[in-house]
Amino acid sequence: MFDLENRAGSREPAVICASTGRSWSYLDLHEEVMLRLRLIEVLPRALFFLFARNEANSLFWYLALLESQHVVALLNADLSVELRGGLVESYRPDYVVGVDPGSGYVGAAGNGLWSAENAAPEPLHPDLCVLLPTSGTTGSPKFVRLSRGNLTANSEAIARTLRIEPSDRAIAHLPMHYSYGLSVINSHLQAGASLMLSTASLLQAPFEFWIMYGATEATARMTILDAELLASKVGSVGKALPVGELRILDESGNTLPNGSPGQIEYRGANVMMGYALQRTDLQQGDELLGRLLTGDRGYLDVDGFLYVLGRAKRDAKVFGLRVNLDDIEAMVIDFGPAAAVEGKDRIVVFCEFDAPDQLEAAKTRLSARLGMSHHGFDFRSIEQLPTLANGKIDYPTLSRLA
Repeated sequence: MFDLENRAGSREPAVICASTGRSWSYLDLHEEVMLRLRLIEVLPRALFFLFARNEANSLFWYLALLESQHVVALLNADLSVELRGGLVESYRPDYVVGVDPGSGYVGAAGNGLWSAENAAPEPLHPDLCVLLPTSGTTGSPKFVRLSRGNLTANSEAIARTLRIEPSDRAIAHLPMHYSYGLSVINSHLQAGASLMLSTASLLQAPFEFWIMYGATEATARMTILDAELLASKVGSVGKALPVGELRILDESGNTLPNGSPGQIEYRGANVMMGYALQRTDLQQGDELLGRLLTGDRGYLDVDGFLYVLGRAKRDAKVFGLRVNLDDIEAMVIDFGPAAAVEGKDRIVVFCEFDAPDQLEAAKTRLSARLGMSHHGFDFRSIEQLPTLANGKIDYPTLSRLA
């Protein structure tokens, strides 16, 4: 799936262990995967339980199972014996990796692999590839079933949308059995980038994670959310920098009270002088006088923390209802890259996915969440969304196509 063999010549490390500093090249990674694949490729198609941690051995096993014809369920290695036993009883996996499943299983071929003593082959759908738990800590037997196509579509879309390069390094600190954590792994390996495996939280030492909001017109940054406030101010981009202040304005330019959405205005010493389109513009003085209308929509909470909702001009009116086009894109992003624009009598969604069932599911979701007829949405598949020189989506071009 990740073409490890052909990336064996890459100079970039494939995997780095944050706790020990040890690294594996793509050649090393390929060899580790093949070592495990040789143990399981001769076996009839089977269900494997992989009790995983953010460690190299778990990653090697996951990749080996992806390369095989088997089905792998990714599970939390720290589940209690009771919860673990309940899952084993419910699914009767043919093989278990990572922890000793207890009675009914025997060690097989080392490497932390156990096989069922009296395994009775049970049918597995030919498209089934990975199982992910809906709850990684409660031991719930409810899994999400994923095909290889699901994994490939997601990892390719994310790698392309985020423009992940081989020189990039991702901190893989989220649990491997958690869908977002697995997505980080898949998307970066898809791009031939590097993974730093860590069990530390970005909200704890030695990491600090700062959320910021800004624009080139404000010399880049306008707000900052302190790392210690991430948990209590989820979704916020923070407060204005000490050199500035924020206001939320209505369509007439009046200041709105906290909690009311409107256009974000920033005032501060870091606001640009103005734009330049030609040499003569360089003669102009400070035209904005420290005041910047960002063109973004948002609101301030009671503590003055800013929450950004999207672009102010990214609204559309269909069947008498006003909707935000950024919200529409967010609702269908898990299907693949998409961009929404206003058409003549409906919202046109250009998307990089074209499977009929995906298109229908996306349209149904929008209709249900927005309370609109599905006739208000026109999904059009496109090979790749057009972008501007700065990498942002070229909405003017899409509007002309709509």
